[in-house]
Amino acid sequence: VKNVALLELGQYRMETWYFSPLPKELLSERGFVEILYVCEFSFKMFARKSELLRFQTRELPKNKRHPPGNEIYRNGKISMFEVDGFEERIYC
Repeated sequence: VKNVALLELGQYRMETWYFSPLPKELLSERGFVEILYVCEFSFKMFARKSELLRFQTRELPKNKRHPPGNEIYRNGKISMFEVDGFEERIYC
């Protein structure tokens, strides 16, 4: 039984296929969340869109609006980043 119906990451909204082990504070009293909002810059999860927008405007520094790590390649709009999984455990 899946507990998340949709996942919103940036401008994209996706259907989920399977059960997702989530922290209890993200789930409703029924143990279900209609849309799980994920910050596209930090991968932090939120139960409400307003929480995500508040996080992005107040808590997310302007210089952190890209993947963590070192940019190792750029061609036009495409960039590749080298990310250390030990330092960026949530992101990886």
